[in-house]
Amino acid sequence: MFKQLAVSGILAAALLGVAFPLHAQARTAVSGSELEAAVAARSTQRTENEGTVRQFLQSDRVRGAANGMGVSTEDLSARVGTADDATLNLLAERTRAGERDLAGGDTLVISGTLVIIILLIIILLVK
Repeated sequence: MFKQLAVSGILAAALLGVAFPLHAQARTAVSGSELEAAVAARSTQRTENEGTVRQFLQSDRVRGAANGMGVSTEDLSARVGTADDATLNLLAERTRAGERDLAGGDTLVISGTLVIIILLIIILLVK
């Protein structure tokens, strides 16, 4: 009798141990539409960031600075697509900040420093 009771208790505990994780896996914290919206927003943001950095690399000042350093802006522009999201976000933020500063500040100092920083980051990421 005691043996049957012990076996029944062990089986009940085992079933509960299996049932709770299975029940937890059946529920999701995020709906499919929310997940799709997040993926679409991330893709849109990445595309905008790539465009911002590539447009910056096409400016005459950046091309001149890059050519002076022996770096091709076409190569840099092609490598923008290989950067991870965090690095691309950082590059785009710095590019936007540099463009805002260029609109009303000392263009020679700001653009030279910004170009050097961006080029070094891209070069270090690729190597």
